[in-house]
Amino acid sequence: MVDPQDEHRTKKRKIATSRRKALAKLGLAVGAVYMAPTLVRLDRSAMAKVFPTPCPPPHAPGHGAPWCR
Repeated sequence: MVDPQDEHRTKKRKIATSRRKALAKLGLAVGAVYMAPTLVRLDRSAMAKVFPTPCPPPHAPGHGAPWCR
């Protein structure tokens, strides 16, 4: 015959284990969400290209191209 208290303890252990697994998954998900903006920003910065402009800096002497004025 199976002891009812034994069954109850086994159920509690299973619930505790599944709760631990759920918390572990939640922690990993939160970490990934926290890191995602930084990783995306670094990726975009690495792909950024800076093209030289024909216009001089705002306070530099010279007129540059007509569309710079």
